Amino acid sequence: MNTKAVAAICFFTLITLDAYASRSTGNTPHGIANCIAEVACPSGYAGSKTYTASFRYPTNVGSPSDFCSWTDPTPRTIGRWVLQSNTCTPTAPSYKSTQTETQSLKCPAAQPSGVWTQKRTYQLWSDGSKRNYSAWTDLTKTCAAIKQSIQTENRTVACAVGETGSISQKQTHEIWTDGSKRNYSGWVNVSSTCKLIPTQVTESKDGSQEQSCDEYYNVPKGTYSGTVYKAGAYVTTYSSNSKASDTKFTVKSIDATACVAQITDVVQEKKTDPCPAGYTGSIEYYRIKAKDTKGVETFPYGESWIVSNSNCATVQPDYTPIDSSPVAPNGLLSNISLTSSSLQDGEAFSKYLNTLATSNWSGNERHKLIVNIDDMSSGKYSAAKIGAAISKFQSVVGKANADVEVVMPRAIDKYIGIGGITANAVASRTVMMKDVSFDGVNAVLTYLEFSKKLTEKPKEKIVVINIIPASLGLKGVFSN
Repeated sequence: MNTKAVAAICFFTLITLDAYASRSTGNTPHGIANCIAEVACPSGYAGSKTYTASFRYPTNVGSPSDFCSWTDPTPRTIGRWVLQSNTCTPTAPSYKSTQTETQSLKCPAAQPSGVWTQKRTYQLWSDGSKRNYSAWTDLTKTCAAIKQSIQTENRTVACAVGETGSISQKQTHEIWTDGSKRNYSGWVNVSSTCKLIPTQVTESKDGSQEQSCDEYYNVPKGTYSGTVYKAGAYVTTYSSNSKASDTKFTVKSIDATACVAQITDVVQEKKTDPCPAGYTGSIEYYRIKAKDTKGVETFPYGESWIVSNSNCATVQPDYTPIDSSPVAPNGLLSNISLTSSSLQDGEAFSKYLNTLATSNWSGNERHKLIVNIDDMSSGKYSAAKIGAAISKFQSVVGKANADVEVVMPRAIDKYIGIGGITANAVASRTVMMKDVSFDGVNAVLTYLEFSKKLTEKPKEKIVVINIIPASLGLKGVFSN
């Protein structure tokens, strides 16, 4: 019998619920229907399953195709169906919706009062999974601190200005669960020992004050030099009316002996005297004479005359090398005198001493060398040559028998180029020599430098000038 295929769709449950369609395969004799059913794949799968089965049906059903459309593959009949094909394959899950969930939290101990609720979101997918959770955020948070206790604090403060004693005070405040202190009551006096301070001397300390002589004598500035010293006491008195202390200096004695009238005119006096008996030459002296602002003639650096230059020498002739090949003498002269300028010209003195090296003289004879440095201006003498001459002399006669005297110039124009001494300063008489001394190696020059303002006191300056190189280590050299 020929039949047409009829499709019927229904649902049944085995393990999952499947959708199907059944149809007949055509004419079947003796009431047999051969059916084909197409069943949909489970959820999450794509494709389908195809089953076949043969059934005997009653004659009152009609055609085989009618029977197939009425015969569903059910759990009761599935065992008679045969799986012919299965194209089911898993499908990827898909996003379905966004859900929200909440949770309740306990407020922290510092803020125990209130409610704390948080929420977060997540995605629900077709396979039933939950994905992409957000962070928890506060939905409701009314947590707050609460008052825990009341405390009292105390302090001691000073009395008002002008009073002695102290004041005791107290105040209260609340302690809250978050550690804060709130609702201070303000300080309130509890007790007081304050008393008014009476007017009185609180301190007296010995002290002194200084005042310029011009201010002390109330004269124009520059009339005097020096300082007036006042001895006394600093007395501090407290007044109960003003509630303040005041310190005043009380003078007990005044010393104005340091006040000296300033110099207004300076003159350098000079004189020349012959050398003492047994010496030839002369000695030049100077002293400083001035007038002060009161018109009185003074000697600000003393009335004594100061040696400025001396060329004194013993009656014995000075050494002057004449013959380049002198006859060796029998002994040295008691005094040999030479100038620093003669040493600049060559080695004549050294050669002369070499001629004496083989001479004989008594071992206890003493011999003296006088080195007259006639000009100590820059470049006018050689410390190296002076040192070499003295060293040679001591080696020839013996250090134990040698006396060496250095004579330094006593005129300021013999020191040009040293310190602030210039030819212009010497010519304008803005520099004057005060003293020169010898320390065995160096000359120590002290000179005065005058300002263009006659009322200003001259400045004393000291310059050290090398005469003998210290590296030679020469001893027994002196200067008068």
